[in-house]
Amino acid sequence: MEEIVRNAVSEVCRADPHLGAEWHELLGLSTPSADDARWTELLARIAEVADSVGTPTEGLGQAIVDNGDVEELRAAIASVVWPEVAEPAAVAESEQGPEGIAAEMAQEDPDAWNTYLRTNGASWDGNDESWPAFVEWFLYYANEQGVGASARTFCDYATANGPREVLAQYGVTVAAPATAGEPGTAAPEMTVDQAVAAFGPDVFAEFRKQNPELADISDEELQVMMAEVLASQGA
Repeated sequence: MEEIVRNAVSEVCRADPHLGAEWHELLGLSTPSADDARWTELLARIAEVADSVGTPTEGLGQAIVDNGDVEELRAAIASVVWPEVAEPAAVAESEQGPEGIAAEMAQEDPDAWNTYLRTNGASWDGNDESWPAFVEWFLYYANEQGVGASARTFCDYATANGPREVLAQYGVTVAAPATAGEPGTAAPEMTVDQAVAAFGPDVFAEFRKQNPELADISDEELQVMMAEVLASQGA
C-alpha cells in the first residue's frame, strides 16, 4: 500500500469514522474506479477530509484506484474505524466485529441514512445527560427504518468525540444546552409530517399500539389527531 493511501486511511478515518465505514463498505462491493460514480463521489469526500486535516491529497484518488490489495486496505480502514474490536473483551461482547457491521451497512441505503440523520438528529435537546436516552430512541427507529448499522456507527463516533460537534459536522443543528438557572433553547419538535416522512406507516402502528381504542381509526384521521396533540403541547 502506498504511503499516501496509508496516511489517508489513518487521518481520514480518524477524523470521520463514518466516512471510513462507507469507504470500507464500498470496497466490499466494488473495486475503486474513476468511471464509477459511487467511487467518484466517495473519493472527492475522502480528499476533502484529507485536505481539512492536512494530509496530502495530490494523486490520492489515483493511488486509491491503483491500490492492488483491497483486503489489506479494508483491514487498515477497519483497524482505525473499529479499533475496539481488536480487544478480546470487545469481541466477546459483539459477535459482529467490523466485518459484520460493514456487511450490515452494505445492505443499507446511504440516502435513507442521511435523510434519517437530518430529520431526527436535531431532536436531541443538547444536554449531555439526555444523550444516552436520545441514542436509545435514535437507534430504535433507525433499526425500524433499516439504517441501524449506520446509526450505531454514527452514535459510537458521536459519543466518543462530542455529540454536538459531530452533529454539526453533518449539518445538524441542535438546541443550546440549559445552564444553571436558565431554561434551555428547546430543540425543534418533530411534526407529524416529519414523523410520517421518517417512519412511514410505523408511526401510526406505534400510536395505535399505545392507544388500542383508536385501532379502527384511519391513518388520515390519526394524522389529524396527532397534529392536534402536538399543537396543544406547544401551546
